[in-house]
Amino acid sequence: MESSDSLGSQIPTELTAAIASVASRSPRIHCITNEAATSLTANVLLALGAQPSMTSDPSDVIQFVEQSDALSVNLGMLNDEKRGAIRHAVRTASNLEKPWILDPVMINVSEGRLNFCRNMLRYNPSAIRGNIMEIEALETALDSQVEQISEKYSSIIVTSGETDRVVRSMSYKEVAGGHQWMAHITGMGCALSATIGAFISTSNDHLKATVDALTLWGIAAESAHRASKGPGTFAGNFLDCLYQLSQESIS
Repeated sequence: MESSDSLGSQIPTELTAAIASVASRSPRIHCITNEAATSLTANVLLALGAQPSMTSDPSDVIQFVEQSDALSVNLGMLNDEKRGAIRHAVRTASNLEKPWILDPVMINVSEGRLNFCRNMLRYNPSAIRGNIMEIEALETALDSQVEQISEKYSSIIVTSGETDRVVRSMSYKEVAGGHQWMAHITGMGCALSATIGAFISTSNDHLKATVDALTLWGIAAESAHRASKGPGTFAGNFLDCLYQLSQESIS
């Protein structure tokens, strides 16, 4: 890993404050995600100082969401039990006005998953984060552009890629950064969605919080790459970067 000084010098003051807010407030983020992404998502949140909970059991998910500061919903490896849990969780978050993030995994492949995603939009996710194929599938299904979808559902739309595109109504931002090895690690996108949830849960400005999360993600990825030999060492170094930045922000 790089020295503390060289890593910290890459962080703008406003971003340091946002990281510190997550680290000091330690928000609880409830994640309903696919099994392949559970460990990485939890470890990313822990590295940032947040508290993950991961149950997808319909019988107790409501209580977990009630005690959480934000909800992150990932549609990967969807089954009937998880659909039930998501319905309970999203309805609870909406009723309690807690922020929640929708990650529409592979809705471009599965019509059933796409229809389920559309049904969940009625609960107005704070943010929707997907790759370009997933977001384009949503645009096609709704016969709307992202700007219109954002306006209708009061949601920030994040299209992840080499350069992330962030839309809220007519506001538009781009966030560059990251590294290609991220595409070779299972669960990176899922963990990013949960990270956005952590930042949104500690900020009144959800658009800025989303951009802050994406900016941090890019900086940590670029720094981890310089200390790594491939995706295996990259994953560990990425977590170390997040933890180091989190600790520095509150020191």
